[in-house]
Amino acid sequence: MSAEKTIRYQARQKLKSYGWSKALYSLAVLAIFFMLFEGFSYSETILLNAFDNPAFDFIIKVSCRSVAIIVFILLSPCVMGYIKMLYGENGEYDISDVIYFFKDFKTYFKSIAFIFSYILRMIIPAVLCFLPVFAFIAIKTYLFDNSMNETVFNITLVVLTVLSTVGLLIYSIKYFLSLKLFCKNQQQKLKYYFETSDNLMFGKSKQVIKLGLSFTPWILLSITVLPLLYTIPYISQAMCISGKWLYEVSRNGLENELF
Repeated sequence: MSAEKTIRYQARQKLKSYGWSKALYSLAVLAIFFMLFEGFSYSETILLNAFDNPAFDFIIKVSCRSVAIIVFILLSPCVMGYIKMLYGENGEYDISDVIYFFKDFKTYFKSIAFIFSYILRMIIPAVLCFLPVFAFIAIKTYLFDNSMNETVFNITLVVLTVLSTVGLLIYSIKYFLSLKLFCKNQQQKLKYYFETSDNLMFGKSKQVIKLGLSFTPWILLSITVLPLLYTIPYISQAMCISGKWLYEVSRNGLENELF
């Protein structure tokens, strides 16, 4: 059995043993978080239509988007909590892990600092990866104007966007284990999690890529809410198990046994 099949099997067994319901309850907490975030996007549209006054447009947009960003920041530790639950360092799922990082101010702000540090480390790579997309749009806008065929433009834009996204995901693999390291121990300096992950993941990107590609059929089938309720916990749990494998591989030199 290949490593990918073994990981997927272990993910299904863990979800079966510790409860799909717990995984779904935890996912519901994240759904509420994203609903609150999206709510302010809808409120912006509602307020713009209600006032229908250009003089208030800027104020409404800035206010709604600022509040949305604040909500995202304040609730973002829930995502880390969900990952912590799936890693399950103590065995069974513990739903309280979803709000683990809210237990005290120190842990709470450390988790927010970790998330921001992760995002900041990805900004420049993201700009570089999506540079072809920006360049293509600029060329179409300023050189071709309206002369470029719309179908050709859309297809090319989609292809470039997909390639840029894939490039960014491949780059982000170097920080794949930073999430596990942080969930396990919040006492280290922020740079420790990223530098250690970078060192541990050196030469092991292909394992994560192969595992991710093995879920392609599931991702393609997730076109409605119901399949997503299965695939999100399944893929998330598999990635966490993969993280445990790669962590042990890197620390104990078991690469030939596992892969």
